[in-house]
Amino acid sequence: CSPPAPPPPQHAHYAHHAPRPPPSVNLPPDYAYTPARALASGLPQLEAAGNVDPLAFEAQWVHCQTQPTLSLELRSRAPRPPVQEAIEMALSQAGMVCIAAGAVGDVHKAYYAAQIAPTPPGELLMLELVVAPAIGSRGGVAASATFRSPNAHHMHPLAHHFASILTSVMGGESFR
Repeated sequence: CSPPAPPPPQHAHYAHHAPRPPPSVNLPPDYAYTPARALASGLPQLEAAGNVDPLAFEAQWVHCQTQPTLSLELRSRAPRPPVQEAIEMALSQAGMVCIAAGAVGDVHKAYYAAQIAPTPPGELLMLELVVAPAIGSRGGVAASATFRSPNAHHMHPLAHHFASILTSVMGGESFR
């Protein structure tokens, strides 16, 4: 497991609502999370986004240090990172809420959560997403997605579901 979560980055914002996409963001309708779509795909169901307490998120994030995590890496050939609002909107439509986000230089870090249902109240799927310009001659964008949850049984299918959404938004081939 990873060390304790660092404090939110400088220039952080906190959101407890679905963000409004910028006019240039056109997201496919299949990002939208619905219980019927989850049931049909075999995914665990999620509660309505927006009910995640940031303090509960932080406590569960730290508590889950002793639990297995799932970390995925993506490299995209996009010339620059995608608009962060596009990532936030896609994840929001898919059932996650942004807890905190911010940038230090070219590195953008954000924390997201989704309430897994039916589970004990407050059981979350949590995501730390770090997006930065890729180092090397090919350029592009590098992203790291770290998922945590007290329930690994739910974490794996949901993490791969959200990774496919991130892959699409970021223009990559796949998270590994």
